[in-house]
Amino acid sequence: MQIQKRLNRFQAIFVLVVFVSPLFSYAAAQEKRVALVIGNSTYEHVSNLPNPKNDANDIGVALGRIGFSVTTHLDLDYRSMRLAIRDFAEEASDADMAFVYFAGHGIEIDGANYLIPVNAELGSDRDVEFEAIRLDTVLSSVTGVQGVKVILVDACRNNPFLSDMVQTSAKRSVGRGLGRIDPGGVLVGYAARSGTLAMDGEGRNSPYAKALLQHIEEPGLELGKLFRRVRDTVFELTEGYQEPFTYGSLPGKDIFLKPPVQLAAASNDTAAAASLKVLQKMAEDFAKASDGNTISAWNRFLSQYSDQSENSIYKIALARRDAVRVPVAQPKPEAEPTSKSAAAAVPVAKPPPLLQNVEEVALDVTRSVARKIQLALNVRGFNAGTTDGILGKKSQQAIEDFKSKSGLPETDLITTETLTALRIDPSRELVDRKTFISGKRAKRYSPAEGSGLNDDPRLQKIVENLGSSEIIYGYFENRLYVATKASIGGTWESNARNALRLGGHLVTITSEAENDFVYEMIRHEEKFWKIYSDRKGAQGPAIGLFQPKDAPEPRGGWRWVTGEPLTYTNWGRSEPNDHQGREDHAFYASSTRGNRRMTALETSSSWNDASGFGSAIVMEFP
Repeated sequence: MQIQKRLNRFQAIFVLVVFVSPLFSYAAAQEKRVALVIGNSTYEHVSNLPNPKNDANDIGVALGRIGFSVTTHLDLDYRSMRLAIRDFAEEASDADMAFVYFAGHGIEIDGANYLIPVNAELGSDRDVEFEAIRLDTVLSSVTGVQGVKVILVDACRNNPFLSDMVQTSAKRSVGRGLGRIDPGGVLVGYAARSGTLAMDGEGRNSPYAKALLQHIEEPGLELGKLFRRVRDTVFELTEGYQEPFTYGSLPGKDIFLKPPVQLAAASNDTAAAASLKVLQKMAEDFAKASDGNTISAWNRFLSQYSDQSENSIYKIALARRDAVRVPVAQPKPEAEPTSKSAAAAVPVAKPPPLLQNVEEVALDVTRSVARKIQLALNVRGFNAGTTDGILGKKSQQAIEDFKSKSGLPETDLITTETLTALRIDPSRELVDRKTFISGKRAKRYSPAEGSGLNDDPRLQKIVENLGSSEIIYGYFENRLYVATKASIGGTWESNARNALRLGGHLVTITSEAENDFVYEMIRHEEKFWKIYSDRKGAQGPAIGLFQPKDAPEPRGGWRWVTGEPLTYTNWGRSEPNDHQGREDHAFYASSTRGNRRMTALETSSSWNDASGFGSAIVMEFP
């Protein structure tokens, strides 16, 4: 503990000396530094990616802070992507340093690497030349730069196009991840070594972007060492599963994205002296907050120095607080096989023979667990398709094949034994489908019973105003979430106003983790779901997402009731669709396929656009 406290105080002193921008200067300010940042998340023909928009925005802001003129683009189609690269080539022609960062889907075919625009369909391997952007095109865009050229590609994910892509030639190879390159005069960084896959992560950023953001603004960190640290950080975050790699070479001189800085000579000016005194005190309080490293300790620091919100120390403290609130836990998948034969060699855990004669008890799993199941199947050579958390026909067949070879009953049911064989810890991952989720994550309060309410003043106010209504409530990232029946006959707008009156708002969802949390609160409550008359679907609680009347249908202009940016969506299949031209509000919803009818309350965490009436609402309170 004493060692940790000394490290915290050293960090505080380091922060004081390094990050107080008015007291430092460096030669890079005279250079022309340009950056192109692209984040493609919302793909039209395959499942969306949760992180690239966040990654691009955050990397762009960080580059701007260290002297780059940054152009950031989100969700570019083929034409827009080509134009963005063309315009950047012109801007970079006389630059001293050029930096390109791409996050999204990427693919390698016949040794050539491609970055995928959001409107690509890629029905066959031939289509890639006409619907995707060659990485070589990006490399060519910086040829005019006389100084340092850096291109980073966070696009080595398990590509969803591959499973349905028709191969027109047996001689044409379709690779895994991105292929190795040998660029001349350019440093190219991959989120994962060639031929391997990168992870999206479960927080705001991918592991690669998270590591970049951790190190990119460190002053005095030479470029080669920076990428070695990024490699080590990603390796640690993913518990050895993912290893970034860089290709190309650097000149003999040291290169810094943020050069070393020295404390300027102290001024005799009284104001400067007073400012330095405040910064010294700020660094001391930063160290104290680091010693505790709790949400309350960081909140006290942030409240005390709220007038210093633009100061780098304040921003670091904010990030430290959020790190406490949202710990990033990465799964530990099996090692990736390099070939079909290698996949076959991966050992499969076999359960005791007695399990063959035991009636299977199917388990209900979250989408996050479903993704882990798909990943575990894929690395063992059972083709489960895209790791999107949707257990469709391909995933079900993979589950059945795996269970057959594992000595389990040959069904596509997910059981405790299935997870054990896949080396997924059932005790950590499952939610009992027959019981309401309880404990620290969510609780029930019934006025009739008069129990189940804690001393949170926000809850007291809600209960007083809702009268006899039962509520389900829980806490996520230090925020209160409450689900309850909607007011009888109330519109979406009236329920939104009621939420504001209670001191909160209809829930706004910015990550898959938050969406899973909210869904787990409501999934077992039949009174929150309205089964359609044909029993082919169900509509659940309303959320705080709506579409202005003048927005282009069906996907245009959707926004959160709070005005915060729309960075995450979880629309169901073919949604939103503006059925009958009157669906402008978002709800949890589920549907069955074909002629199958709902035999029980079978729901999912996906969303649907509907008219402004619903049976329940979910509210969020800061």
